[in-house]
Amino acid sequence: MSTFNRGLDSAFVAAFNKEYDKGGWLRGLVDDSEIFLAIREHYVNFYYRGCSLLKLERLDAAMVGRVHYKYLLRPDSDDPYITVLDGQPDFRGGARNLFLRGLDDIGAIKRAAEPYVGTEKAGVHNIVRDNPNILDVEIAFGISGTDESGASAPRVDFAAIRGAGQRATIVLYEAKHFSNRQALRAEGDRVPEVVKQIETYRGLLEANLDAVITSYRRVCCNLLSLRGVAGHHPERHAMLKDIASGSRRLELDPHPRLAVFGYDADQRSGTNWEPHRKKLDKLLGGRLLRKGHSEQFVRGISQ
Repeated sequence: MSTFNRGLDSAFVAAFNKEYDKGGWLRGLVDDSEIFLAIREHYVNFYYRGCSLLKLERLDAAMVGRVHYKYLLRPDSDDPYITVLDGQPDFRGGARNLFLRGLDDIGAIKRAAEPYVGTEKAGVHNIVRDNPNILDVEIAFGISGTDESGASAPRVDFAAIRGAGQRATIVLYEAKHFSNRQALRAEGDRVPEVVKQIETYRGLLEANLDAVITSYRRVCCNLLSLRGVAGHHPERHAMLKDIASGSRRLELDPHPRLAVFGYDADQRSGTNWEPHRKKLDKLLGGRLLRKGHSEQFVRGISQ
């Protein structure tokens, strides 16, 4: 398995801050409260409602991004059709107006992403938006022979950093919508798929314990250094400063928690769901968090 690694070098931070100070497209992304910046290994990802809008890295002293074409399609195009001449698409003329010319129009990019936002992604977005202590999202663990960023890499939905006294603890969470029957329910003595998922994550965390803690300590320092990012959440900022200075010891809870959301009062106490809830709670050792709406997740995520 690949070593878990997060963090940016000083050259990346300097280039990022220089671009941010120009007041253009990067500042628009960073300052948007609905967009989450996640630090990776020598690059960052910008997420909106679970969609990775942009991968940004430093190459040859320049900030270079990669964005999927679907997020650059104009959501308000008057004519989405392309003329075909003798069987060949004609990309001249009006067809060129199908795409945004730059990343300055953050609102248009977000509208272009909306069709790709699923129920669970939207719920996780609400949790991330409402809990300022969340440190990372879409946390992938590379396995032998694969790239960490590959689709097959195991991914935990988000990580929060929680402080108590002179310690700060990283806690990871998997989130599921109540309607995800395949993941949350299993008849008889069978183990629900989400429990198997979480057990896989636990094994990966235990195998990479030191690397995860080292990486996230570096991330904490990076978040303090990136222009526009540090000031987003004053409460988190104070904790990050304590971690960076060493006045708080950073630890990792290797036992991820499960957050279930998206049900009404009848479903919460329904006889069909109750056996599955009890099984999840037992198998997870009480690490099951439940709310009717994802917006209600504050207690248990950030306190």
